[in-house]
Amino acid sequence: MEDKRQFRGWESPKDKANIMCEKLQEEVEVIDMSAGGIRLSCSNPPEVGSVVYAQLKICPQTKPFYVMGRVTRLFPKNGLFEVAIKFEKISTLQLFFE
Repeated sequence: MEDKRQFRGWESPKDKANIMCEKLQEEVEVIDMSAGGIRLSCSNPPEVGSVVYAQLKICPQTKPFYVMGRVTRLFPKNGLFEVAIKFEKISTLQLFFE
């Protein structure tokens, strides 16, 4: 996948995250994350353009934060799908995460 990010990424977190969108709720593997978005691996990807909600943790010592974003790209890889999501809202409060 071509690197199109505007923000510098953090070291590969290799963490799990919960992600939700219409008709989908799944635990996914985080591949890469920055202030502008996230790239993850999952077995049942949301469609490009769909809005997704995720609960994320940067490190075990911090509380989770919540993001709302839009799927910008996806492609198959090793029997799974890599999904790129651009963040639209980020919060430490669980306001838009159901």
